[in-house]
Amino acid sequence: MDGIIAVGIQPSARELERLVQVDSPLVSVGAYREHTSAVSIDDAAAARIATEHLIDLGHRDIVFLCGRADAATHAYGDEQRRAGYRSAMTAADLESHIRFAEGAPTMPGGYEAGVRMLGDRQHRPTAVLAVCDEAAIGAMIAARRLGLSVPAELSIVGIDDHEHAEMFTLTTVRQQPRAQGRAAVELLRQHIKAPDAASVQRVLPSELVVRASTAVPRA
Repeated sequence: MDGIIAVGIQPSARELERLVQVDSPLVSVGAYREHTSAVSIDDAAAARIATEHLIDLGHRDIVFLCGRADAATHAYGDEQRRAGYRSAMTAADLESHIRFAEGAPTMPGGYEAGVRMLGDRQHRPTAVLAVCDEAAIGAMIAARRLGLSVPAELSIVGIDDHEHAEMFTLTTVRQQPRAQGRAAVELLRQHIKAPDAASVQRVLPSELVVRASTAVPRA
């Protein structure tokens, strides 16, 4: 093969070592480690934008959903999203309100974490930022199963603009996968022509897409 494009995976150190040993140019999309070429969004900025949207609506009690404490060992992007949430909360003098509800970054994981978090009436937040849209949709289903109205009683934001986000009217931060795919091919071709060139992390922009899952908090 002339080159490898790894899409949507987060290789372990051992797996990454084996990919590099193939001795073909390698570019990853959406997940990467230092010293390898990659195309992604600015994950920290995406989470910061989403958190700031909730803060601008008037929310203060905002929970970051499905952000594992050991995210760095599993997914670089998830770790950065967790950091972006923390940064936005700190900048708004809401550091004392920072909370994490850990779980798998999947729809079932978001549902399970949502049930645990929202089932506690005394500590129920007014808003949730999920690490990804799948977790956000799971939390939305959990909220509705518990009789909570979204967004009247709970605002929910995701990240990625998953193919089901529009169907669930989910407010999210949109990635552009087609643009990332084109950028990855261009970057790989450059490495094929110049195998000894330094690794490159190409960051593409993302945008907030406001739908019907967020609103001002109930007085």
